[in-house]
Amino acid sequence: MTPHQQAAQPRTRTWRRSPGSAWIRVVVGAGVAALTAAGSAAGLWFIPLLAGAAAGAATRAYRLRIGQALAATCLLAALGWSLPLLADSVRGEHVGAVASDTAALAGLPPAGVLIIALTVLVAVAEAAAGFWLGSALAALLRPPAPRRPSRRRQPPHSLS
Repeated sequence: MTPHQQAAQPRTRTWRRSPGSAWIRVVVGAGVAALTAAGSAAGLWFIPLLAGAAAGAATRAYRLRIGQALAATCLLAALGWSLPLLADSVRGEHVGAVASDTAALAGLPPAGVLIIALTVLVAVAEAAAGFWLGSALAALLRPPAPRRPSRRRQPPHSLS
């Protein structure tokens, strides 16, 4: 292939995958879901933000694909936030009635499903914001790559 043909070829970004990257993704995803579920059960509303920040930092540190990791983080935060609500509902607590009363107090139609969906959406927004925060902080804290020496030819030193 001539240099002109090589220049005409589109450059594709290659992703280096380590053998453990699948395990890293599983561990980070399970951590996000478990941490969010524990925070939801304990009433700690800020936990999805922290879980998202940890996932964003791990994504940068292990050089995983950011788009896929962000989507997984948001999905698992929604799952982690809604599972304790579902468990409370199954145990006989009045989650829907409380959500309907909250909707009525907020001046919204008394639909408990709307408030529960908004609650889960807030958890997703927190996880996404935390993901970007963790990713940005990890990029700032990562040491810069070592500089390669220049390939320019240096003029010969004159002894005069």
